[in-house]
Amino acid sequence: MSLPPPPPPPPEPDGSPTLPDPADATAPDASTPDVPASAAPATAAPTGSPATTSGPGITPDTIPTRDEHGLTTGLPALASRVTLSTRMVVLLVVTLTVGLAISTVAATAQLRSHMLAQVDEQLTVALRSSEGMPLNDLVRSINRTALESDLQLSLQIDGRQVSPQELHEPRWGTPDVPLFSATSKQLDGLPFTLEGDSSPAGVGTQWRAVARPVVGAGDRFIGAIVVALPVAPVTQTTSELGKVLALVSVVLVAAAASLGYLAVRRSLRPLRQIEATARRIADGDMSSRIPDMPSTTEVGSVAQSLNVMLGRIQESFDARAASEARMRRFVADASHELRTPLVSIRGYAELYRMGAVTTPEQTSETMGRIESSAVQMGTLVEDLLALARLDEQRPLALQQVDLVEVAADALADLGAMDPTRTTSLVLTGPDGEEPVPDDGSPLLVVADDARLRQVFTNLVGNVQRHTPAGSPVEIVLSSDGQVARAAVRDHGPGIPAEHREAVFERFHRVDASRNSSSGGSGLGLAIVRSILRAHRGDIIATETPGGGATFVVTVPLAT
Repeated sequence: MSLPPPPPPPPEPDGSPTLPDPADATAPDASTPDVPASAAPATAAPTGSPATTSGPGITPDTIPTRDEHGLTTGLPALASRVTLSTRMVVLLVVTLTVGLAISTVAATAQLRSHMLAQVDEQLTVALRSSEGMPLNDLVRSINRTALESDLQLSLQIDGRQVSPQELHEPRWGTPDVPLFSATSKQLDGLPFTLEGDSSPAGVGTQWRAVARPVVGAGDRFIGAIVVALPVAPVTQTTSELGKVLALVSVVLVAAAASLGYLAVRRSLRPLRQIEATARRIADGDMSSRIPDMPSTTEVGSVAQSLNVMLGRIQESFDARAASEARMRRFVADASHELRTPLVSIRGYAELYRMGAVTTPEQTSETMGRIESSAVQMGTLVEDLLALARLDEQRPLALQQVDLVEVAADALADLGAMDPTRTTSLVLTGPDGEEPVPDDGSPLLVVADDARLRQVFTNLVGNVQRHTPAGSPVEIVLSSDGQVARAAVRDHGPGIPAEHREAVFERFHRVDASRNSSSGGSGLGLAIVRSILRAHRGDIIATETPGGGATFVVTVPLAT
């Protein structure tokens, strides 16, 4: 037999609660009978039950949950995964539905209020028409009115209800008219609402009614007359209107949802085109562009800005790829050009080590070949260093330099290298055709003197290597007020049209072979263009009239 737990100890006399001794919870009194565990109150949560998290503002609803894919669940997370077009259409439908619902309720309520006001007006007019009417005429009027219309007249005389004769079945039943006394508030002529008794067909409704007292001789209260009309026609009309408006609202919402979906999709089509373009670019098609859109729209303006950005990104990638290609070609060409003299030096050294060089003449020839290859390699290394310095865009020692003097010195150097050549320095007008007499006035340009002299040294050296001995060379100087031009003309074999721009690339040779005996290292003209562009000038290659090549140098004039 299970015993109930002992009652709690009574409170102390001062009213303070008695705290249990912790020792009592672990060591039960021997005098207390054993109580089965099933009878003890369950105060601890069962094993395996979830722990309750408590704290300010922490509820199970505020703790985010995730599905098996690690995605946050719940209404906000679901809304964030819905497409923008769907959210816009849903917002449109919800807004339109709420607006139409409010309009429907307001319209039916306004119509009901208006129709009830009309009913009250009819009742007031009917009640006024009964004033001054004898009682017999009132009774006849009650019977006639009940037969001809829904208007109900009720007469109370000395506590008795005078009801109309049952000449036909009332369509809406009859109003439940209470008996009035002289102190009834309803006798003030204001409309009030009555409940009604159902007709034999089971149709019942509320009634609107007005009442006035009936007085006899000496203004004694003898009864009351009540005029009532059913509210059912008003309810029917407003109900039908509500149904029509609800149907129209459904059609409008469906049409608005369809048209809104099409309009939203059409409006968001540019965004889908931008998304498709971004996907193609992510797949590696850097030439993809967003189709042209009107710049007057926000999306069109963004599309134009993105196209400009994509064009610049593509230019950067193209420039990087071209730079890497040039670098690879430069390294390969430099390695080849350096390997050629190194192989020559190594070959002659091995011949000497193997004892193949025995006579003084052979020794002299071998040392001469080694020295020639070393000079060629040193020249190549110096050219490579010069290009590296130019690529670093180190500052130039700019000053006013007389271009006439620099050109004359270059022709003098060429005459020293090949005395058989005829050299001439020609000064012309701005058109570069009509010679003008040399009055000794300088043609000043802004340049680094050493670099500018290196330009002309490379050009006349190029002429000396690639044109027949004894062929004439001219340098024609002119200016147009902004830049000075120096045209270095030779009368050799010339440069084919397809090579006239490529000759300024590094290690380019018109002769496809890499035989250094046919020319220099292929860096001279590349150095010339780099120097001139560092001076905000340039150089182009054209054909000399009558045959040959002309290199036209432009340098800014000194102001």
